Amino acid sequence: MKKTTLKGLAAIGVIAGGAAYGYKKAMELLGTDVSNTLFVGDQIFTDIWGAKGAGLYSILLEPINPKEEIQIVLKRYLEKIVLFCYPKGVWR
Repeated sequence: MKKTTLKGLAAIGVIAGGAAYGYKKAMELLGTDVSNTLFVGDQIFTDIWGAKGAGLYSILLEPINPKEEIQIVLKRYLEKIVLFCYPKGVWR
């Protein structure tokens, strides 16, 4: 993980496959905790699920890249079902 600054905000890209330890390690590197950390991601079953497991507020974005690996494309179909059934708002 590499800490960067974007417009005055500290940020770390987390690659943890949805495991809470990756988010906790990122908070440790940033010197933050669940009370002052927000996670932004584009996949429910990894990004948002992992953030929820770490106790973080999260924001689900629309996917940026239309060309994705096949396993992600398949997950997107399941995400559509979840999003249809789940009320809009912030997940925690």
